[in-house]
Amino acid sequence: MHGPLPSVVRQAWGENIADAFTIWLEDWGERLVREKAVPRDEYREVLSRLDVLDREVALLREEQTLLRSELRQEIHNLRQEMLNLHQATQERLDREFGQIQERLDREFGQIQERLDREFGQIQERMDRESGQIQERLDRMYQQMVVQTRWLIGALLGFGTIITVLLAIAQFTP
Repeated sequence: MHGPLPSVVRQAWGENIADAFTIWLEDWGERLVREKAVPRDEYREVLSRLDVLDREVALLREEQTLLRSELRQEIHNLRQEMLNLHQATQERLDREFGQIQERLDREFGQIQERLDREFGQIQERMDRESGQIQERLDRMYQQMVVQTRWLIGALLGFGTIITVLLAIAQFTP
């Protein structure tokens, strides 16, 4: 008898088959163990290597965590820099636009003053010329009144002369 097999199996198979199976099983088991199993020294070496790998993986995880933390900090710093740069640019643009607005206001004020002066001069000139035109119209009106009086006087004179001539003509035979 080579190995423990349950008695039920021995009775069912018989002693010869059970012994042959046991021999085959032991032989196959040894070959399997030789092919697949690792000796203790190699197993310890593999375990020590796995421990080293485990520590290295843990270190890599720590480094990865640290790198992520540093990256987050760098991103935060970069965002802060961008925000500061944006604010500085906005302030500079506000100042420059304010200066441009002031300059435009001054220039438009100067243009407005110049236009007011020129319109004032034009208004004075028009007032002067309208005064001159008014004077001319007044003189023409006076001349028309004088000429109308002369015309009426001349007509009256002619009318009187004609009336006197007609009266003379009536009384003369």
